[in-house]
Amino acid sequence: MTAFEAIGPLESGPGAGLPVIMRTRHRMSPDYVVQITLFDGDGVFTIGKSWYPDVPSAPEMEVFEKKLAKVLAPFLEAALQCAGLMEGDLW
Repeated sequence: MTAFEAIGPLESGPGAGLPVIMRTRHRMSPDYVVQITLFDGDGVFTIGKSWYPDVPSAPEMEVFEKKLAKVLAPFLEAALQCAGLMEGDLW
């Protein structure tokens, strides 16, 4: 089974049960996949980040830092637009 097949819907964590606005999976390396989800908590927008199979170590996270910032950017923009703090088309 690949890491992508192992990712299911979030059943626990800070966004569990909240409506999902956006969700994507991105392969950060041959060993790691990150799933980013934007939740709508009744006007409070939360971005969840889940790593598969495990959370990378601190040195690995430093390597992923720039790549992760690019993956998170559209979610931050969408959260600002949904909150009415940024004009423009939604993502």
